[in-house]
Amino acid sequence: MLRELLAESCGGAASEWTVSCVPDGPPCVLSAAVCGPWPSVAIAHSGDWVAVACGPQPIGLDIEAHRARDRLEGLSALVLTPAERRGLTQRIERDGLERVFYIAWTLKEARVKQRGGAVSPAVLQRLRVSPSEPGSANAHVWQSAALTLSVMLGETAALRAAGEGMPTEPAQLWRVDESLAPPAVAFPP
Repeated sequence: MLRELLAESCGGAASEWTVSCVPDGPPCVLSAAVCGPWPSVAIAHSGDWVAVACGPQPIGLDIEAHRARDRLEGLSALVLTPAERRGLTQRIERDGLERVFYIAWTLKEARVKQRGGAVSPAVLQRLRVSPSEPGSANAHVWQSAALTLSVMLGETAALRAAGEGMPTEPAQLWRVDESLAPPAVAFPP
């Protein structure tokens, strides 16, 4: 699916693109069907769903299948800062904590992947998510009852996703910012 997207977006035949990945690392283009700078690529999967993206700049991509979470309050405290939770109160009341948790989780994980870092509670607490408008959004979120797909990519990037029950609604616009301040929450031992 990724090689097909590369061929459609950048040129050449899908068979002319070589993509590789190191264990626990991001995918990378090893050889290209066309001359010029090799694009950045991303792959994400969860459950029966997969998403791929390519573009000229680093891409952050995450997809999560929704599943029952026994400790949703505790998990959301690791992902959402107290200030974020206050700022998202109306959305939480309208959509439920689980849906907002998956948006925040996938956006923050996509941002970490875009920057090439590792996910940790401290990193998650430094990232801030908020709904946005077209002029200031730097992320897109698609959500259905079964999954959440978040992507951080530029205007010229291409995205493809596959799986039963993919979201059909237009993307929600969000913004992810990074704070240099230390986390404002104490983590349990």
